[in-house]
Amino acid sequence: MFKSEEAEKKWLANVQFHGAFKDFFGSNFVLFKNGKECEFEFNRFATWFIEQCFPEGDMDEEELLEILRISDELFNEEREIGIEVDEFEGMFIGIEYGKFKKVFYTGVLDEETKKLIQIYLADVHVPDYIIYKNIMQNPDIATKIFKEILEEEPLDLNVHYFLVELLRQTEKFEEARHEYQRLLELIPEDSLTLHNYAILLTDMGEFEEAERIFKKAIQLEPDDIVFRLSYGDFLKALNRDIEAEKEYETAKWLKGEDI
Repeated sequence: MFKSEEAEKKWLANVQFHGAFKDFFGSNFVLFKNGKECEFEFNRFATWFIEQCFPEGDMDEEELLEILRISDELFNEEREIGIEVDEFEGMFIGIEYGKFKKVFYTGVLDEETKKLIQIYLADVHVPDYIIYKNIMQNPDIATKIFKEILEEEPLDLNVHYFLVELLRQTEKFEEARHEYQRLLELIPEDSLTLHNYAILLTDMGEFEEAERIFKKAIQLEPDDIVFRLSYGDFLKALNRDIEAEKEYETAKWLKGEDI
């Protein structure tokens, strides 16, 4: 089943880790005031976890921390550290994660929390599920916060992206359309915004306008594989299979695959 003993160790650690974390800390979310506290508590947990799950002694604390991607740099951090485990998604470690979570409950937005939100939304290392898990706890507050940020910084594309996705998931399609139109007035030739807008219009059943927007995005970025595949899916959903196949073939050609 496993290619190596190392791969088997990692699999076992991941399977057993989530339940053990909650048993030890009493929660799937723990907040540490700084890296030193995190180091002390996590070393305690690591020792306990290994005793419980690896009594044969074939794993040590240092190896476990490496598997969990916890570095010495984290332990030197002076700001708060939030750690959350998810049964399916694994473990997330975030600097000032407690403050990030809290703002979507309180709705209080000052300059410090605004910058923190922008950092989280722009950081490619923060999984989308972490963003959605928090904003969907109170979508009305999240919508209000995102709109307030965009009033000050209307071209923050990361905030725009999560706002329109939030509006789409809560079926506030007209508000999402308005947000796309607002942004496209500022950057009318932004191909990614056009592509995403076309997907929204498709969800709204406005197929004629969606196709026009799809074509405009592709005209601006004819070599974008994702645009081609999305437009192909759009055509296929409308039973225009021959046209869809042409888009799929173009996407394959762009990827260098044999057609």
